[in-house]
Amino acid sequence: ANAITRVLDDRLATGVAEGAGGERVNISSFALSREAADVLAAITAASAPDVIVEVGCASAVSTLSMLRAAPASRLIAMDPKQHTHWKGIGERAIALAGVQDRIELHIDRSDAGLPRLVADGVRAQMAFIDGWHMLDYVMVEAHLVDLILDTGGVIVLHDMWMPALQ
Repeated sequence: ANAITRVLDDRLATGVAEGAGGERVNISSFALSREAADVLAAITAASAPDVIVEVGCASAVSTLSMLRAAPASRLIAMDPKQHTHWKGIGERAIALAGVQDRIELHIDRSDAGLPRLVADGVRAQMAFIDGWHMLDYVMVEAHLVDLILDTGGVIVLHDMWMPALQ
């Protein structure tokens, strides 16, 4: 947990992440705030999920927050732009935190990746949706993760303030 805390605290304090090629990326405009990360961690700890599904990894602030809060959990994340738009910053954070063995990172769109998880019979107890912030995508993502979640599972939606999601 120390490596997770170190990477997470550095990103939250500086608002900067290192990309796969060593470039510095300003994440302060899109990564979870410390307050949002703390709320997500509290929900995760209370849920005590064995498996978490995450739509939209980006900088991995949410990913690491959830993994730190539920140290026995495994996480399945999907992010189609991890290697392009995000310059590998989430994947780099996962490596620096030493949690690669707890994460499956799919470089895939949610509308393609989530149906595969459903077809594969994947079961989860929590889902965090923070992907493409358009109502139609969020509705599809919520429906598909609902098919994956066990009874009583928790879905957390981020960025509900956005007009496109209201």
